[in-house]
Amino acid sequence: VVDGTCGVGGNAIQFAMTSSRVIAVDVDAQRLSDAAHNAGIYGVRSRMQFVCDDFVHFAESYAGPPVDAVFLSPPWGGPGHLEVDAFSLRDVEVPDIVALFSAAAAMCRRVFLYLPRHTDLHEVAMLAEAHGFPAVEVEKVFFQHPTPHLKLVLVHFTPEVGSRQLTALTSSKVVGSTGGATGGTGRAA
Repeated sequence: VVDGTCGVGGNAIQFAMTSSRVIAVDVDAQRLSDAAHNAGIYGVRSRMQFVCDDFVHFAESYAGPPVDAVFLSPPWGGPGHLEVDAFSLRDVEVPDIVALFSAAAAMCRRVFLYLPRHTDLHEVAMLAEAHGFPAVEVEKVFFQHPTPHLKLVLVHFTPEVGSRQLTALTSSKVVGSTGGATGGTGRAA
């Protein structure tokens, strides 16, 4: 697994708990140092490689073994993104989310994009089509506390999505008795 925008490692560390190898990429050396420290605390440091690089450059020059999946959780531009009705992938200039996705899709056919709850899903569908994905799966993550609300979306771009029967469009899972996260999925072509 490659986490192309790892920051201080929260997602990459979780991947390392169930994966044999995780490559954590970030442009900020201090965040990578913090990620390595955090990985040590969680006991997964030996399964992780930390690379200080721009993900697009990293993906274009990667010459290692095949990658099973690429996860991208790019910065959304701070709380200002909530002031617009719909988040566009072009709303953030640095990093260029479309360029990050293009590099990931060229590297691997399983890309996961972690985005704000009000992301323009038509734009996501067009991005998928432009990169040869016939369909995407949109996982909507809901928080129950203090009141139920949609928190974010995780978009799955994988060959498996396009080959599945669309039998159940939603599912949910409640974590914890007093709140936590609830996830649901829906698909967009």
